[in-house]
Amino acid sequence: MLESIDASTKLCSHHLTEHEAVARQAVSVLMEWYDLSSAQARTQLREWAAQCDVSACQVAEAFVRGVYQGGPTTCPPATVRRLERLLREFTGQAEAR
Repeated sequence: MLESIDASTKLCSHHLTEHEAVARQAVSVLMEWYDLSSAQARTQLREWAAQCDVSACQVAEAFVRGVYQGGPTTCPPATVRRLERLLREFTGQAEAR
């Protein structure tokens, strides 16, 4: 899954199984919330990763654990806040819930 996000995106080399699960969750939530295809959701994660200057798996973790679940995350708080701002600005293909 992580390889399908993008080979050029910065990825963590530890806990790959956990990162894959979180990346899949992030893609699924983006698809549901914004009516995106899987490819569009992965592209959006890559764009947010570049804008936040972190890896795609860090963006996925911040999105799933920090934003979607509202719980603690290992990402820096500034990354979660920036992602929340990017989400507020993102319209996707459907109304945001």
